[in-house]
Amino acid sequence: MSYRLLGILALVLISSTPATAAVPAIRNITIIPSSPSIYNISYTVPTYKCSKVGLFKKDKRPSWPECYRAIRALPHSHNDGTFHRAGSNNGYRLPMTERFGRCRAHVEIGERMEAVSSWVAVTAALDQLSMLCRRQTSKGERVAGWLLMGPEDRIKVSLLGPDDQILGIEGAGVVLFSNGTELE
Repeated sequence: MSYRLLGILALVLISSTPATAAVPAIRNITIIPSSPSIYNISYTVPTYKCSKVGLFKKDKRPSWPECYRAIRALPHSHNDGTFHRAGSNNGYRLPMTERFGRCRAHVEIGERMEAVSSWVAVTAALDQLSMLCRRQTSKGERVAGWLLMGPEDRIKVSLLGPDDQILGIEGAGVVLFSNGTELE
């Protein structure tokens, strides 16, 4: 048998099968939510800033896999605690920095500020920052920037390279990246 004859035979068999034969009829489906608030989902875009991409080989931002490991090195408690800057180290005193390779995951709070949150929320905010910054680059492998989180945006989380300096902590503050990019 020739290939042309097989092709014609296959075409006849496919065209003779009704389109609805493989799909069962579905009638009168009603979806009743168990809770009306399930559809009241709102999303507020966080306050964040990512560093700009360096030119050519001068891009010194840390890689995403290194930042992922630095984020995972932070505490991972689900319990809410009061993040603070001064006083005893009860597991919620800031600033705190974890490093892996060329990446630093940095968490801080302003002077005389407190915020109730958990370390799981902090790591989720760092993951969100990583995702937002990777979306802004063409290759999506390098990340650096900051994001405000927690009640009233009092906690600032940052992903930094080894040479990046933190110049301010009140509010959003300013981060100076090693490639000369300044974020306000």
